[in-house]
Amino acid sequence: MKVVSERLGHANAAFTTSVYQHVLPGMQAEAAAAFAQVLRNVRRTTDAPRASQDDAETPTAEVSPSRRT
Repeated sequence: MKVVSERLGHANAAFTTSVYQHVLPGMQAEAAAAFAQVLRNVRRTTDAPRASQDDAETPTAEVSPSRRT
């Protein structure tokens, strides 16, 4: 808000807020939604299972079903 106030040539941010407060509720909702998306993306990347080096080097054998004849 301070930067906007300075750009508009207002004496202080309080004046800018009082003049443009009707715009703020929508901006708050948009900012909250954007921040929530960032948090979801971070959570996805940190919660993803990570393979250890041991897992990557351990061969897996396929087990075929036994047949009785």
